[in-house]
Amino acid sequence: MFEEIYQAFLRTYRNQATRKDTANYLSSVYAMYKPSTYMRYLDSFLHMMDGTQFASVVPINLSVYLLQCIERDFGVSALQQALLAEKQHIQYYYDVCGSASKGLRTALQALASQHDLQIDFSTPY
Repeated sequence: MFEEIYQAFLRTYRNQATRKDTANYLSSVYAMYKPSTYMRYLDSFLHMMDGTQFASVVPINLSVYLLQCIERDFGVSALQQALLAEKQHIQYYYDVCGSASKGLRTALQALASQHDLQIDFSTPY
């Protein structure tokens, strides 16, 4: 399931599908989420690819899977950029909600360490 979500997100990233079409397609295939939820997850993925801050919370297991796919398909430098976007997201979320996202930070730290990336997820700022 996660691979199909990733592939649909990639089609949008490559301008082969619109955000709305991708969200509607995924919602029709995997009805556990509404199109608006898939669109938020897609937007977060696009921000990961650009290395920019995003606001929507993505389930940890999906975030980690997307990051692993980014590394697989685009290399460690793209992964580093995506992890930095995640770090900005964690800071944003902490500033808005006061949540430290410990589970996400732990998973991201493990992924960064696995690739010898010097990104510290130990605490929000």
